[in-house]
Amino acid sequence: MPCPARQGERLQQQVERMIMIRAQERDIERCEARLRKEKQFNRKVEINAELIQVASKRTSPER
Repeated sequence: MPCPARQGERLQQQVERMIMIRAQERDIERCEARLRKEKQFNRKVEINAELIQVASKRTSPER
């Protein structure tokens, strides 16, 4: 698994955390793809703001 288990974390909890992390990574990838495809600057700004928001949720500590 890409992220090590936390101290005292059971396998089921670790699997659930990995699923959540992967879903967040897919959201980031989707935003990045939309950003690359978009031509209009104002829409790019909106998508970039969304991307920053999603990415900040990914890097914030869960506990």
